[in-house]
Amino acid sequence: MSDTELTSGDFTEAAEPFRLFAAWLDDATKSEPNDPN
Repeated sequence: MSDTELTSGDFTEAAEPFRLFAAWLDDATKSEPNDPN
């Protein structure tokens, strides 16, 4: 998922909000450090 897909448009207009969240979570998991604190 590209940065523009995550930041452009109105996420409340998403046809499938759970799919949108899953895509966001997958992208965040790949790019965020694994820090428990």
